[in-house]
Amino acid sequence: MLVPASQALWAQVSQELIRSSVDYCRGYQPAPASEPRLSVHISDDKTILCYDGVIYADEDISTIHELRNGGIFVIRSRGGIPASATKIANILESKMATVVVRDYCMSACAAFLYIATARTYVVRHSVVAWHAPNYQAPLCDGLIGSSQKVKSWLDLPAELREQYCAFWALQASFFGKRGAVPDVLFSTKSTSVARQLVRLADRGVDINQLFWMWHPRYHQDIFTTKVTYESYPREQYEVDEIARTFGLSKIIYDP
Repeated sequence: MLVPASQALWAQVSQELIRSSVDYCRGYQPAPASEPRLSVHISDDKTILCYDGVIYADEDISTIHELRNGGIFVIRSRGGIPASATKIANILESKMATVVVRDYCMSACAAFLYIATARTYVVRHSVVAWHAPNYQAPLCDGLIGSSQKVKSWLDLPAELREQYCAFWALQASFFGKRGAVPDVLFSTKSTSVARQLVRLADRGVDINQLFWMWHPRYHQDIFTTKVTYESYPREQYEVDEIARTFGLSKIIYDP
């Protein structure tokens, strides 16, 4: 479980401070919103860190280490490499940072950075969206499962199996610390979204290419992170407008 930050640190993070931090980061927007190029910028006093773009593999995360304890991490990202996202998230958790989502947080951003610390704030007119991972739970602790699954697993090169298991251990530790099971991301936990996915699949849509939202009222039973939305989107139309504005993929709204 996460170790709660001190009340003194949380008391400093008011809505006014969050808004000013987001405004500060908007001033360092490196490119049109539709471009995925990464930009990382930290304020002179090291209390605000702006992260805008794709989460790359083996990226330089030295700037993230510079964030002061109790600082604010403002994120806008389409996602990226899960292993890199977990490393960044664990640094933020150790610093008792507040995660602030602006505009959009998708894929690995939603899976890992969204719940990185004990507290997350999502500003108005923003979306957080998940999708089915493009990997499956590996057979790392013994060959348990269907014979076909075991055969497929054994057909992989030993080095690749080792890499899968190393990441699975990292993921299991990450989610366990945050109150969830390792395979929490493998399917939506929203019955509304699940019904929509079934209907789309019946129409021949590849649902593995779709993103979905997850209403924050369900999070408290899954994660220890306290998530606050300045204003959760009210309907699919609002989500579609946000996606259109930023050139995002189709996102299924969770009412």
